[in-house]
Amino acid sequence: MAKKTQSKKTSTGGAVRNSEVELALPVAEPEQRTYVAQSLGRIDLKIDNGPSLDAFRRVYAGLLASGAAFADGRPVVHANDVVRWIFEQVSRRI
Repeated sequence: MAKKTQSKKTSTGGAVRNSEVELALPVAEPEQRTYVAQSLGRIDLKIDNGPSLDAFRRVYAGLLASGAAFADGRPVVHANDVVRWIFEQVSRRI
């Protein structure tokens, strides 16, 4: 569920809509001796054009605009930081 939190004008006069999205993620303990349990946490990810890429760009822009940072205080700057930040948030809740 998304809720509108703020709207402002861009330098070109267009409206920018800022929102927050709450997302329920299923989590489970990985079964022993499976690929998931032995995963080293490396992700090679390409998001093709379409709704997923748009969603990624919006999350990335939102994190930059909000000044999001990791627990150690390092700011979210790079595209790969988006994935790291999301999983850091998940790790705080499980």
